[in-house]
Amino acid sequence: CEPGPVQGLSTQVYARKDCKRPGALTSSGALCLMTKKRRSHLKLREYRASDCPELTRLFYDTVHSVCAGEYTPEQLDAWADGRPDLKAWARSLSAHDTLVAEEEGRILGFGDMTAEGYLDRLFVHREAQGRGIASALCAALEGRCSAPEFTVHASKTARTFFQSRGYQVVREQQVERRGVLLANFVMTRPASEGTKKNKRLF
Repeated sequence: CEPGPVQGLSTQVYARKDCKRPGALTSSGALCLMTKKRRSHLKLREYRASDCPELTRLFYDTVHSVCAGEYTPEQLDAWADGRPDLKAWARSLSAHDTLVAEEEGRILGFGDMTAEGYLDRLFVHREAQGRGIASALCAALEGRCSAPEFTVHASKTARTFFQSRGYQVVREQQVERRGVLLANFVMTRPASEGTKKNKRLF
């Protein structure tokens, strides 16, 4: 997607008193990253070339931990074998609109979207699950994109998350990775006024 305004993108985001749950919108339209019981020093920023090796490690660790309940060890190894092509990753992340979630210098998640609205990757560190980080990344990427519709090929693990964001399953499919078949779901969601509203939050 074409990068939108990034003023404030790297500023710290704190919990608000009217946060009901991470990832939800407050009564004033702000995005909750934490409930009022905890303060977050999380920030979203644009991708830097130096991030690439750490993002590939986060991808591997997340696939082999968070997704382990839905896929076999053979499938996990085919999906993420621990030997990434860093040049290919760097080209892809640089070509897409890529955002990184960081807390006190530690990368906790990342996501990237094409100009056509295809959400290519969205991964959050296994120790940072349930904090609204995926929702924050997804909302920011959608808000910065001018495509009329968003598309994702969601894993079995991520399907419920995307359904909660209004994505609908178009079809289930089998994709081949290193000779091994893995199931995922083609899901779409039209861009909405709510998505456009999020553009001003980051």
